[in-house]
Amino acid sequence: MSGIGFLSARERDTLRAVCDTFVPRLAPPPGTRDAAVVAYWQRNAGDLDVATAVEETLGLEMTPTQQRQIKLALGLLARPAAMHLLTGRGTPFAARSLLGREIVLRGWATSPLPPLRQAYTAFKRLTGFHFFAHAAPDGANPNATLLGYPGITLPPPAPSANPAHPLTPRTIDRDTTLDADVCVIGSGAGGGVAAALLAQAGRRVIVLEAGGWNTEADFDAQEEKGWERLFMRRGALATADGGMLVMAGRTLGGGTTVNWTTSFRPPPALLAEWATRAGLPELLDPALGASYAAVEQRLHIHVADTPLNANNRVVLEGTAALGLPGARNPRNVTVCGSCGVCHFGCRWGAKQGTMRTYLQDAFDAGAMLIPDCYADRVLLEGGRAVGVVAHVRRPVQERDPAAPAPRLTVRAPLVVVAGGALESPALLLRSGLRHWAIGRHLYLHPATGVLGEFAAPVVAWQGAMQAAYSDALADLSGDGYGVRLEAVPIYPGFGAIVTPWTGARVFRQQMGRLAHYSALLVLTRDRVPGRVVLDGAGAPQLVYQPSAESRRLLLRGVQVGARVVLAAGAREVRSLQTRPVRLAAGGDPARFDAAVAAAGTAPHQMLVGSAHQMGTCRMGADPAQSVVDSRCAVHGVPGLYVCDTSIFPASSGVNPMLTTMGLVHWALSRSLR
Repeated sequence: MSGIGFLSARERDTLRAVCDTFVPRLAPPPGTRDAAVVAYWQRNAGDLDVATAVEETLGLEMTPTQQRQIKLALGLLARPAAMHLLTGRGTPFAARSLLGREIVLRGWATSPLPPLRQAYTAFKRLTGFHFFAHAAPDGANPNATLLGYPGITLPPPAPSANPAHPLTPRTIDRDTTLDADVCVIGSGAGGGVAAALLAQAGRRVIVLEAGGWNTEADFDAQEEKGWERLFMRRGALATADGGMLVMAGRTLGGGTTVNWTTSFRPPPALLAEWATRAGLPELLDPALGASYAAVEQRLHIHVADTPLNANNRVVLEGTAALGLPGARNPRNVTVCGSCGVCHFGCRWGAKQGTMRTYLQDAFDAGAMLIPDCYADRVLLEGGRAVGVVAHVRRPVQERDPAAPAPRLTVRAPLVVVAGGALESPALLLRSGLRHWAIGRHLYLHPATGVLGEFAAPVVAWQGAMQAAYSDALADLSGDGYGVRLEAVPIYPGFGAIVTPWTGARVFRQQMGRLAHYSALLVLTRDRVPGRVVLDGAGAPQLVYQPSAESRRLLLRGVQVGARVVLAAGAREVRSLQTRPVRLAAGGDPARFDAAVAAAGTAPHQMLVGSAHQMGTCRMGADPAQSVVDSRCAVHGVPGLYVCDTSIFPASSGVNPMLTTMGLVHWALSRSLR
């Protein structure tokens, strides 16, 4: 399957010029003698065929509306009349000098016209990512290799969690109908727990997973392949306006396979707030605590004694120097190899996601697992759920893209929807449910960060990914809304996405020192939600912008985060804004604060992303105001349950994996009594 072909020849030529402007062929700094460094400077996007990789991503993963916007932007760049209108000169973009092209792109980066800023953001992100992650014919990316990525020797892939009964998928290669007691849609945090509990209760369970069957043998630390195999839309998923990147796992185990192992229980104050908001006093039931304890034991959640890497030490040393609280966070790991690259799956088998825990439990109890199977709709008869209609993505489509996708029908009197807060409401809407709250109340924990440059290498892609945090700012509002500071890994391709681009030479210099950068995540708890709607193809579209409060929290987090990183010994820190603001050691923090505020947080003014999606099928006692009850059952639709982050009554403020698993364990344990 290929995304090549939606651009015209002229648009494709213009795209090549755009890519070669972001990462052109440059003269190395005077005195450079190292042949690999010289090659790094003299290599351009064309040498790695970056434009083809960008077009493929745009063609495969962007919505039709986004594709039209991309074509419009490329058309403007190619037309003399449009360029004259935009720049005062009628020379097409591709015919201009490198400096002239840079001036055009810098103008688009800060244009008052949102479509131009959106196009700039898409081109910049994808070009930088593929230049540092796209594999050369030998399987490696020469730019990433120069930076020292990954710089570790991966072990042989870990054996199955149960070598005597290894997970084995069911392959569907023709139209098929299966019967079961339960069909679980999704294999992540909620779906994994649901599948295990129901299978162990003696139910015949079939688990459908939209992502692929990727195991430890596939987790090879290759960044481009990792994003392609393991994430929705190859990691290019974004809100409708392109203003926020959204990371969501799509593979066996869902987000639990690719997350950073942080495993927080929901704070008691949060559960009390949810109980009041949702009209569910049972959320204060001690039995919920028992469910969390059971999940923590199964996932081996503890404050690991794994040595902290330099990136995590920045959090603890910086907060200690400022007198702020900082601590190591609990993680769901066993004997962690500290390779640092399990964002692309844990080859060691140390991360205890659902693939190694609850899915294995379900499989051992007789559950059938079917990967590469996308649920199109829930079958409803007489107002109740009776099964699922799905289509299979592979292997037929990969062998012959023109071949029709095999259809799978699962007849089951109980359907558990666990596709996550983006796909679950989309599935319910495609199935004909019309409750006003389905898709509403989308919370994303808007997040940005602070980059710190150190004299000594930090190598933030090696070592435990996320093992330290500070909740010093977690309640700035007085009612539970604020900012959490956490360590976050950097990989070359991802680093190119987050590193601001103010010109080709500066960008290349900064990326060349990526190993010297630390990354501090600024994670907000959002109060004002967005919405998931269906696009023209029936896929989820995210309508969301950070609220004024969230933008203030992001600014405050950047301002305090910069002080934390400097206190840990950084030579300089910078914001992740289109016009990045820098603060050197010994500089004026007040001036930095004012400049960060002036640089702005509106869409495409600051890099903002999300790894947490919540709330679109919220739980509550009132069927008129909520989608599911305290047992995760959909109001008014017998046999239909939702068991994932979409059931949250509001945003959690903490990494949501454990919150989800405990809620689902508690809800279904009560249903099975």
